[in-house]
Amino acid sequence: MKNANKKFPFPEGVDAPPEGKGADGVAAGGVLVICGPTAVGKSGFALEVCTRLNAEIVSSDSLLVYKGLDIGTAKPTPAERKLAPHYMIDIISPLEEFNAECFVSMAKKCIYDIQARGKLPVIVGGTGFYLEALLSGYSFKIASGRGIEKTESNALIVCLTQERSKLYAAIDARVDGMIAAGLISEIQALRSIGVTEQHQSMQAIGYKELIPYLNGEIGLGQATENIKQASRNYAKRQLTWFRGMKNLTWVTLPDERNSAMGWLNKTFSEYKLNPK
Repeated sequence: MKNANKKFPFPEGVDAPPEGKGADGVAAGGVLVICGPTAVGKSGFALEVCTRLNAEIVSSDSLLVYKGLDIGTAKPTPAERKLAPHYMIDIISPLEEFNAECFVSMAKKCIYDIQARGKLPVIVGGTGFYLEALLSGYSFKIASGRGIEKTESNALIVCLTQERSKLYAAIDARVDGMIAAGLISEIQALRSIGVTEQHQSMQAIGYKELIPYLNGEIGLGQATENIKQASRNYAKRQLTWFRGMKNLTWVTLPDERNSAMGWLNKTFSEYKLNPK
């Protein structure tokens, strides 16, 4: 496996920031962060925000970076990616390693590029460690500060949540849907190109639990239940992490969805956007 500390190129279509810009000195623009536990509905919420605000999405999910991990990561579909540009998706091979340092370096360049074109970057994901690594080392600026409680990075952070029983039901339904959509075939295709259970990409929930099934060690029903339990445990860990972050605005779905959309429209109403 390749070293995760290698210097990655800029994502396709993203220009290098001019000298003196990018790392801590982006000259213009606001940043919106949408986070929350797995299966809470981050992608759908973010897409609605983007269509309202002419914004673009920077994924902060540690698994969406991998090519070929589509079903098990609930990766946005090609149709969804047409609704709003997405960055930090499908950028490395599943044979490679990736870490927060790589993510921060690449994500900053994507954010600068979006801001430089007069649009709003919306950082979306549930990998709390990646989010904190990005926000703690990056000075963002919001165009209109009225009604906004500034964070250390001046980013507006919205954390989606849901009643636990509803969240767990959504997790179970998502896992069943992934199995039906061909997750097993996806893993077999990855194994055919040399991806093994030792690779970082195969440590992802939904993938590692199916390896024993594919090796004939357990039945599919047990493997599926293992994915559901691991996903529920992960959701609990995510919520614990987000509760430890500063200055989050919590939004409970579905009850507060409409009011949150209205609030975000008002918050960013003075943001200087280019026409579509």
